[in-house]
Amino acid sequence: MTGLAEPRTETAVAAGWTGPRAASADMLVLRLAPLPAEILEDLVSPAFRRALAEAGKDDAPPSAGLAGLWPCELERIFEALRALALDARTLWVLDEVRERLARLAATLGNPTEKPGRRFRAAMRLFRYLARVAHKTSPYQRYMGIGICGGEGRARTRSPLRFDLSSRDSLSQEWIAVLRHNHADALGQGERFELAGDLSPEADRLDAELTSLGLTRGALWQTARHRSFRLRPPIDRVFRALAGRSFSLAELTAACRAHGIAEAQAAGLVRSLLDRGLVRRSPAAPGTAEAMLGRAPAPALLARLAADPLLQDVPRLHRDCWVRLHDQPDYDLAGLRDRVCRAVADLSMPSPEHRLLRDLFQALAPPGGGAMPLSRFAEEIQQAGPQLLARLSDPALARRLAAEGLGPGSGHHPFCAHVQPFREDGALRLVLNGTFDEPVWLLARYTQGEGEDAAAMRGHLRGWLARQSALTGERFVGLSRGSEVSSLQRHRGLVDRYLAGFAPPGAAVPLLSPADCRVSLAPGGRRLQVEDGEGGLLRFVNLGSVLPSPAWGLHHWLIHLTAPVAVMRPGLDKGFVGDETLPARHRPREYHGDCVLFRETWYETSQDLLDAVWRGEGEAHLPTVGAMAALARYFRARGMPAQVFVARKPGMDWHASNSMANRHRKPQWIDIANPVCVALLRRILRESRTVMFQEVLPGPADRLARAGGGSHAAELHLEASLTW
Repeated sequence: MTGLAEPRTETAVAAGWTGPRAASADMLVLRLAPLPAEILEDLVSPAFRRALAEAGKDDAPPSAGLAGLWPCELERIFEALRALALDARTLWVLDEVRERLARLAATLGNPTEKPGRRFRAAMRLFRYLARVAHKTSPYQRYMGIGICGGEGRARTRSPLRFDLSSRDSLSQEWIAVLRHNHADALGQGERFELAGDLSPEADRLDAELTSLGLTRGALWQTARHRSFRLRPPIDRVFRALAGRSFSLAELTAACRAHGIAEAQAAGLVRSLLDRGLVRRSPAAPGTAEAMLGRAPAPALLARLAADPLLQDVPRLHRDCWVRLHDQPDYDLAGLRDRVCRAVADLSMPSPEHRLLRDLFQALAPPGGGAMPLSRFAEEIQQAGPQLLARLSDPALARRLAAEGLGPGSGHHPFCAHVQPFREDGALRLVLNGTFDEPVWLLARYTQGEGEDAAAMRGHLRGWLARQSALTGERFVGLSRGSEVSSLQRHRGLVDRYLAGFAPPGAAVPLLSPADCRVSLAPGGRRLQVEDGEGGLLRFVNLGSVLPSPAWGLHHWLIHLTAPVAVMRPGLDKGFVGDETLPARHRPREYHGDCVLFRETWYETSQDLLDAVWRGEGEAHLPTVGAMAALARYFRARGMPAQVFVARKPGMDWHASNSMANRHRKPQWIDIANPVCVALLRRILRESRTVMFQEVLPGPADRLARAGGGSHAAELHLEASLTW
């Protein structure tokens, strides 16, 4: 996260105003990589590491000592990786790929296997292990989550005692595929329904043509919207069937009852199904779980095994919990104040909200006044392409950043991801990122009946209630995709959902958009939404997937009640403006005692390939010469031996146009490890420019565990600011 450099101009427009107020934020969550980081750092022996460091000091050919260590070192790394693949802790964490790990271990343990195949197995296994030992991604299923209670102050800095536990359940992805694509196999495939909503006059069907598909490894229900004009007597047939499920026999009978000859009715029914006006009803909730809870028939298992969707989505969803027996020495109030000071300086009027305010002012009657949310929502949908075009204009963000915030700008609940470390004896924070909406990244941990899920529900509901007490705004939920995505599932966080945006089967009241009013808040700086009783509302997205403009109205409604946002990075911030320029170094960037950007080196892939691998051939296995050349390259640029590497985003069109690209996420590497060197070469070959980033916090600042080992950890803080 980085901020724009334009000056702030409205932060002290009122006499005596001292800036935004930080709200109480006693919601602190620990996110933990479940395997100790040492499992990868210790793969390389000290002797080989020292010999390689010596070889990297000059341009002389690698010494005979380094070359002599090479064969034994490689076999030692292979054996260590094989042992990790079979380790009980690894298998528990990576249970969903247990069979794949067994195959990789067998390949590594077979000395008669082709060297290239063994080395490819080592690279695949290393990538799995790096994800669970050096990353703290909030989106991954296997990250450990624990609530830091009390004041968060420990009595000692000694290693902590904690346990890891898990809750496994049938994944929502599997349930969705079974309900929608295999309803007949579940004994409920004979029911059908209209594919959308009838107009009040029954002369039009607004259909939503849905299908299940994989996007970036996740299952989503995609939809195409079409409107069908209905002519007599089809309009009367559909009026009779609206709002319920029916069999094909009932549909045929309804056609005959409204004057359609029996010979024509059968063809008409087939046409309605083919065009998508009528669709098969999904199996009832709970049917798939009940079927798989008992011994399924072999024929059903064979059918499911042949479904390509079920082959690519995990059968089980796992929540990994951290039970803390000792509290880490995190001062919650101190963390909150440090983060809030940085976020306050890096906040600005939300671009999305400003576009919505401009749209409202263009539509509002002379003299102001309120507008029904239902009508404003229709206007937002019609203006969607124009809103997105204006949102992509960087001048808008720069102008709003320069405008700044002042009294009455609004309330800004947010979550921040930070990592503490010590520098020159002082506590610092790496601010990994902030998100402008609260609680959504923790929402998926509220599912289930267990003690951990209940505790998470209680903490999040309490935090939302405190925000409502501060502002008078009541939270109204918006949910998308929870029927088909385990990450989007949640439970018990809000008392109301907006109609049309509730998860399937939610037993909570729905708020109709027609009963809500949109108006300018006092002072005219922002919009506000009220319910039929005059109560202020705030829409909150619930689910652990980052909302996207591709979500349409759902995305814009989130921003309708969120007038403040964290600054977006400038388009020239952190990127090489011209891909042909030499490599560029970006020092570590601070805001007070918060690190906003780790030290980073940008390298043109071809330059690095030419400097290290010229004349090396196509073999997967790096040579001793390439290892020494890479060590010299890193040493000459002041780069550490252990870094994160990723394809550079933004101006590299290969990355920008392929969000599913496997190299867009940072990969931990150690240049003394030949497996990592081969991974780096692969990333370079598939990129134009790459970025290397320092590993911060370092080993000394990881969370030490009683009994040995240390874990990469990240703190998730729910906080808020009010202007």
